[in-house]
Amino acid sequence: MLEFLKRAAPWLLAAVMFAGGYHTANNKWEAKVNDEYITKLEARENQRATVQAEIDKVSAEWQDKVSALEGSTDRIIDDLNRDNKRLRVRVNTSGLTESDVSRCFPNGRVELHPETSKSLIRITQEADLKEKALQDTIRRLQGVK
Repeated sequence: MLEFLKRAAPWLLAAVMFAGGYHTANNKWEAKVNDEYITKLEARENQRATVQAEIDKVSAEWQDKVSALEGSTDRIIDDLNRDNKRLRVRVNTSGLTESDVSRCFPNGRVELHPETSKSLIRITQEADLKEKALQDTIRRLQGVK
């Protein structure tokens, strides 16, 4: 038995050294792969945070502009009134003739009520702001400033 151990000892030593070297190399490889994964993950997270910060800026700008919109709408109405301009719409008589109706018969244009004018101007301004904010958001998501 002692003879067998003397002959097997170099082979056992070689096997232990091989297994130890394999284990060490495998650990180094796993560490390298993990480091690369973490680096890529951090880069992605940093990019996401940067894009989110840009989108937050667009959102804050939009909210500021919407909050200032009320005064802007009032100024536009005041400017129109000062210049003696009115908002008018076309009306259609739905096929009736003047002889069919015994009262005043609008044909052409009618002035809008001031509140309706204000509401329409505000809706238009909000739509313009939303469109600009959406375009800015898309540009930021694409990486264009």
